[in-house]
Amino acid sequence: MSFLITRLLFVSCLVLAACSPQTSFPEDSPPPTPLRKPGEGEPAQGFINGQKWAFKSGRALTLRRMQGRLLVVQLWNESSENPCLEPKGSALQARLVAPFTTDHWSISPEDPFNANLSIFFVDANFKPRPWDFLRADQGEIQFEQITSREVRGYFSGSFLNPRTGETRITGDFKVPLCFDAR
Repeated sequence: MSFLITRLLFVSCLVLAACSPQTSFPEDSPPPTPLRKPGEGEPAQGFINGQKWAFKSGRALTLRRMQGRLLVVQLWNESSENPCLEPKGSALQARLVAPFTTDHWSISPEDPFNANLSIFFVDANFKPRPWDFLRADQGEIQFEQITSREVRGYFSGSFLNPRTGETRITGDFKVPLCFDAR
């Protein structure tokens, strides 16, 4: 008798799982597109808070934290002759934070508190608070090459919030590795 009850319970669970609704996307948001493979040479581009953004310049800095060394990559949509001496960069920028190593990481909504792995989108003109950080809901970061002079990689990230404009960027970057006193 217990074998029959166990079988019925198992079959019921299978039927419920098969009949459960699929994950759907909000009507105003298209489903995610497959991510492009890194290294195809297309510079990072997209939108930050509804404004077009294209990678022009940036820098990478190393930080020491209790968790180890982190790499912070700041990407700007304006050119800079010497990014290592630039005080703030452009008003619209993307910031990547990941461990200081060549690797590939995924950012997932299931792990929102991973401080060692983040993509931030910055809009310095965003009101009511300037320099508001829009943290990516999902994405990926890949550091393909780290030398004593530069960092080369790929990232893709997006931030979805009804109070901000479209925010998503995908593409490659190559920036100088600068020394930070922090």
